[in-house]
Amino acid sequence: MDISNLPVEILEEIFIYLENKDLVKCTYVCYQWREIINSNKIWSIQCAKEKILHKPYLQTSHSLISNPVKSFRDMTYEPGTRLTPPCHWRLHFNRYKYLERNWREGNYSMMRSKANAKHYRDRLILSSNGTGFLVWSVERLSAPVAGILCGHIDLVRTKDDLVFYTQEDRLTCRKRCSSGFDFDEAYSISFGGEANHSNDCRSLIGRRLSLKITDKFLVVLDAMHACSLYIHDYRTGEQLRKVDLHAYTGRTCPQITCLKAMDEKVFVAYNLNLQYYILVYNYTTDQLDVKVSAPLQSSKLVVSKNFFGAKLVDSSQPVTVMDKSCELHVWSIHTGVVVELLLTNRSLPVILTSDDKLVYSDNYKVYVRGLLNSRHDVDLTIESRLSGVECIWDNLLVLNLGTCLQLWDIETGQKLHTYLRENIDDMWVDDEHIVVRLNASPWMPRQSYVISFW
Repeated sequence: MDISNLPVEILEEIFIYLENKDLVKCTYVCYQWREIINSNKIWSIQCAKEKILHKPYLQTSHSLISNPVKSFRDMTYEPGTRLTPPCHWRLHFNRYKYLERNWREGNYSMMRSKANAKHYRDRLILSSNGTGFLVWSVERLSAPVAGILCGHIDLVRTKDDLVFYTQEDRLTCRKRCSSGFDFDEAYSISFGGEANHSNDCRSLIGRRLSLKITDKFLVVLDAMHACSLYIHDYRTGEQLRKVDLHAYTGRTCPQITCLKAMDEKVFVAYNLNLQYYILVYNYTTDQLDVKVSAPLQSSKLVVSKNFFGAKLVDSSQPVTVMDKSCELHVWSIHTGVVVELLLTNRSLPVILTSDDKLVYSDNYKVYVRGLLNSRHDVDLTIESRLSGVECIWDNLLVLNLGTCLQLWDIETGQKLHTYLRENIDDMWVDDEHIVVRLNASPWMPRQSYVISFW
């Protein structure tokens, strides 16, 4: 039987199982195959395999990469001339791969900015001054797009077109106007009032309000009311839930040391009567997923879909120059079982990637350990001590070595590129950009660089 005589629906089901490179080859066979393969069903599945169905910069109309659907808005579709309508998911896939290829092949542009970057996300750079903060767009680095006079701020974050900042016991959210050159106040929440418990019930994080934002909500921990988590809708400010931690810690007041949030889960590390714990609260079920006991106090939490880890330090002992070691424990979110127990340096960065790889460092080595598959284990030898690390595209690492940035392929263990040999203070990374803040010098104020791959 000739395969070309099969119904279109059957051929489409067959093509779904092919990889994208094989699909491209099949489009050269004949006009019919090309039209079948050029379907939204097939390429949306390819996008799902690459985990890019919900990449915001490929969907929003104001992004550097324009909305794929918008490209076909003015095109007329005549069923008699094509087997399928124009495939915007294939264009979506191609643009994503084009961006990834730029990272790997070293195609980028570098722009200097006067912004003293304090935070970067969703193509907005925030820089603070004594009277408030400035908002810069990566599309327009010559001058800030907005300035917000609000006095001294403790913490500032962004999410989509929203800017969040805290001042003592108040959280304020501002929304970007349609003109793009101003931010109007969307809502403000006060967490004032006297503490409901004794002074032992407090946060050790270091500021009055701690703020974490996910795609589902924002969670606030007030140092004066550290027995409660306040969960709000980050778009409207509406309080969704107030979580009483006493329901999980008992009557004794805990001392919170770390707070982290991801998707619908909130991770809280705390001390209780010289015992140390980490709990994982699930907002969807309004219950604990897991609660684990740790031998020492948690100083940093890292999380992924299936695991969470903590740097554990002995807070009763002074930190010496010669001994900055700490334990690194990793647990399963589902069972609470320890899956890794390592030794690292408390001042060096540790991350868990979205595909469950553990990345940590010790002196001039960076270790990558696959928690689900040991075939992903690789050791990288670097030139100096690691200052920061970010994972991009699931298999590329951006390393901040203090004097330069380097891009490494963790599948092969090879260094791909070196960027910006400067005195680097901090960096932020997403699919499109690397934003770098330089250290100040006596002859030059603190500045930033934006490395753009589109």
